[in-house]
Amino acid sequence: MPGFILHMTAAQMLFNKYTLHIDKDSFEMGNLIPDSVSDKTASHFRHPRRHEKLMVYPDLDLFLDKYKSLLTDSSCLGYYYHLFVDRIYAREYLPKLVSFHNENGLEVSDRKDITHAFIKRTGERIPVNLFFSEEYYYGDFTRLNTYLLNRFHLSTSLKCDVANPGIEEVNYTDILSIQKQLNGYLDVPESAVNELRVFEAEDLLNFLEMTADAFALALLG
Repeated sequence: MPGFILHMTAAQMLFNKYTLHIDKDSFEMGNLIPDSVSDKTASHFRHPRRHEKLMVYPDLDLFLDKYKSLLTDSSCLGYYYHLFVDRIYAREYLPKLVSFHNENGLEVSDRKDITHAFIKRTGERIPVNLFFSEEYYYGDFTRLNTYLLNRFHLSTSLKCDVANPGIEEVNYTDILSIQKQLNGYLDVPESAVNELRVFEAEDLLNFLEMTADAFALALLG
């Protein structure tokens, strides 16, 4: 799913376009905290029926059934926004960029059957473990970081003293580990955005903006 900087970008887009009467710092902290754990099954409210799939996206109803009453808290709303972005990204955006296939070339979705990824923009067909590596997919997140930080004037200084309103799946003090990781992203040159292997920067930003619009529409009516 999208990395820290992409989630920060999505949050900045939301605040740039809409007047939200919430605490921005707390919202941004909540927007990052779901990725603070190593096993994201619980923190991302992934439904058990999809555990065999490669793309296991959040089930928003599971989150709302448990925490809808906490959405007046800015950090909880930010948490929900993170899940909202991840769900649309996995269900609608990523399938436009890449498809996954078995050894016979058939498109499949179960993790155990997948051997190769097909990158639609370039026509490359590569082993799935190579796709999910710093050379391709995860590397593109790294190559985008400094470009996005500068373009959207993102701050890597997070509010680390936000009180947890009652979300059991994460520990709010783990935001400190995210803070350390964000500081390390400053070493990537901005020009790295020109070396993307999977994404196109403007297309990705258009997706994030449309997702921010969809969230605002759901939130503001």
